[in-house]
Amino acid sequence: MKQHIRLTSARKAWLSLVMMSLGSPLLQAQNSSALTLKVTLQEVMILQQLLQQIELSTEEIPSFLAIQNPLEQLIAQQQKATPSQEKVRLKLPAQSAHDLLVFMQRITIKGGGAKQVNALIEQVQKLLPKHSPFRAPPPASTQNVSFPLIAEEALLLQQLLLQIKVGIPEITAFLALYNPLEKALTKLEDAGELVLKLPEQGPQNLLIFMQRFELVGSQVSLVQGIIERLQQLQEQKT
Repeated sequence: MKQHIRLTSARKAWLSLVMMSLGSPLLQAQNSSALTLKVTLQEVMILQQLLQQIELSTEEIPSFLAIQNPLEQLIAQQQKATPSQEKVRLKLPAQSAHDLLVFMQRITIKGGGAKQVNALIEQVQKLLPKHSPFRAPPPASTQNVSFPLIAEEALLLQQLLLQIKVGIPEITAFLALYNPLEKALTKLEDAGELVLKLPEQGPQNLLIFMQRFELVGSQVSLVQGIIERLQQLQEQKT
C-alpha cells in the first residue's frame, strides 16, 4: 500500500484551497492587475522546463498559455543579451500567478532541486495580494523530535535524499527534514555524530521518503540501521 507524506491539517487545508482555485472567476475579478516577479533568467528557464512536464486538461489550456507565453517571450528577448544569473522582470497577471502555484502542485522534481524550486514558489506568494488565501502556506510545525546519526549515516542520507523524486505538495515536508540535516552537517566534526531536530511528523515522513531510495549493496547496512531506529522511534510514540 502506498504511504503518503504526513502534512499538518493547516497545510492540507491550504493545499486543497490552492488546487481548487485554477481559473477561479472570483480571483479573475479580484486580480486583473499585473505582478512583476524579479528572478534570474536561469530561474525563468527552470520554470518553463517544470511546466513542460505537467498534465492538464483541454479547458486549462488558456490558463496554461497565459503563463507559458510570457516565459517564452522573456527567454527569447533576454537569452542572448542577459547572463543567466542576472535578474530580469517577469510580468504575469495576478490570476496567472495564482494559476502558476496550482500548476506547480502537479510537478515532481529531484530532491536536489527542492530548495531552489521552493524559493521560486515563495517569491510568487510574496507578490500576491495580502487578502489572497494563497499568499503563504501555514508555518511548519515546531521541531521537537531528536534523532541521532553518526557522520557516515548523515552523509549517506543527504546523498540519497538529493536523488529521490519529490512532488511539489511534499516539498515543505521534504525540506523540514533536509534543511536540519544540511545545517547539522556543516557543524559536524570528523568521525563525530549529530542529532537531528525534526518536526513531529518527521520520522514517519523520513521513512516514506527512504522507500524511494535506489541503493547499491554497500549502502544497505547503513540504511537499514537508520530505518530500524526510525521504526523504534515511531513505536515509542504509540
